[in-house]
Amino acid sequence: MLLRGAADAAALDSIVLEMLYETDASLKTRLRVIETIGPSPMPPLVIGLHIPSALREQIRNRLLNLNATPDGQKILWRANMARLAKVNDADYDAIREMLRIAEPVSLTRRKSAAAPSGMTQRASIKNRVGKI
Repeated sequence: MLLRGAADAAALDSIVLEMLYETDASLKTRLRVIETIGPSPMPPLVIGLHIPSALREQIRNRLLNLNATPDGQKILWRANMARLAKVNDADYDAIREMLRIAEPVSLTRRKSAAAPSGMTQRASIKNRVGKI
């Protein structure tokens, strides 16, 4: 949407951005990073509680030990990871703090004559969020 002009700005995980740069190096000159926050943990891998606990534990153990096998190392390499790590709830306190800071931000809507079909409104930032 950014490259088509349908959005003025977007939030993007830095790892995703790095992967996009590897796919299309021209993005480095076509996109501009205007603010960064963090560091923050990677999004977690989650599994539903409807899955039996023994199976959840087996899946967790296999994921945590992917780096111990050649096939697992290939999977991790494709995702630009060395290994997966067990986390706890407190590891995501940084995300909660970012949310606390961002909550007071409000967006105003304005009509845009240049908006693509089906996109009659765009948002502009009213208040700026500081670095964390």
